[in-house]
Amino acid sequence: LTEIRDRIIGVLLGVGISLLIHAFLLPEAEGETLRQRLATLVDRLADSLKARRTADEAPRDLRVWSELADCQAMVARVALEPGWQVAESHQEVLVFRMQELLVRLRTIAMAIDALQVELAHGQSEGEAWLASLELCNETATVLGDYAQQLKGQQGFAVASGELERLREYATARLADDELKARFLQLLASVENLPAS
Repeated sequence: LTEIRDRIIGVLLGVGISLLIHAFLLPEAEGETLRQRLATLVDRLADSLKARRTADEAPRDLRVWSELADCQAMVARVALEPGWQVAESHQEVLVFRMQELLVRLRTIAMAIDALQVELAHGQSEGEAWLASLELCNETATVLGDYAQQLKGQQGFAVASGELERLREYATARLADDELKARFLQLLASVENLPAS
């Protein structure tokens, strides 16, 4: 009986010590890592918008979609993390906001892919082509700024004034209605990114 008692005490003591170490000294939470990963995804979206694809290339940037899938898996893991170290509502709010951001980023990725297809197959030349390149670069800059804010510890928000300027520029400079519609759809998707 003493062997059984000693074994049970040893197991309970080991579990208790392990619980204290993982709860207070070395917690394994991926919440902050997820935020950094989503910022990297926004940077990839900006790079994808700057890149020019020809009609022969794949219509989608597979690096963006791979990163998007990885972020989706990480959000699922964060949702399952025990939240008893912090207030329960804080963990739920974090997961909800990251899921919302992920949905918005997926929408932006689809808008970028549609825009890239239109640019590759469109008939824009001369001034319209230069205007579309400038719009892509300016929108990528807005996304890059959002990613930098997301990486920091402060709040993050999209520059609405800059997006309004780009919307007016696209309306005035792009003659191709389909291309203009794709740009306006992309700008609307970027404007819908959540702020903190």
